[in-house]
Amino acid sequence: MEVQPFDQEAFDAAAKEESTDEIKGVGQTIHWSNCDRAFQKKCHGGVWLGMPKQGGWVKVDPGFSVYFIRGSNGEVRTADAA
Repeated sequence: MEVQPFDQEAFDAAAKEESTDEIKGVGQTIHWSNCDRAFQKKCHGGVWLGMPKQGGWVKVDPGFSVYFIRGSNGEVRTADAA
């Protein structure tokens, strides 16, 4: 899974939290900003991988889903919606 940029603090925090919104979009590039939480997980179990809540982008590889808790100011979009 390619993540730009990566933040260890976000990784550690996301490992302890559950998700609310899931995106399964294999092959899509997802951009986000100002989310309360952003993370990815290998489907059917697996480790949580935290992503910086400030923003970034991730390409969804086969076998992975990405999750966002948007909060009041969060934005999530695909590259096609740019």
